[in-house]
Amino acid sequence: MAKQRHPVLLEAGIVILIVGSWLFLDPFHNEPLWAQWLVGPVMIYLALPVCMVAAAAYFFRRPTVPGPPKEPTKLSG
Repeated sequence: MAKQRHPVLLEAGIVILIVGSWLFLDPFHNEPLWAQWLVGPVMIYLALPVCMVAAAAYFFRRPTVPGPPKEPTKLSG
């Protein structure tokens, strides 16, 4: 049975990116300015690299092959 990949880091990065964007764009105008102008952009700038690295690790990782590990072979020289 093959292991399924769970993109927890990617999902967390996307959630942080959405929350940071929501704070920065301020749709309800009820957040304090420090949250809107400090926390929002910091969350966006931290979540973007996390999302990029997590997406690269998730999509470009080698698939796991079930079975016994390969044994090293001797090189004939």
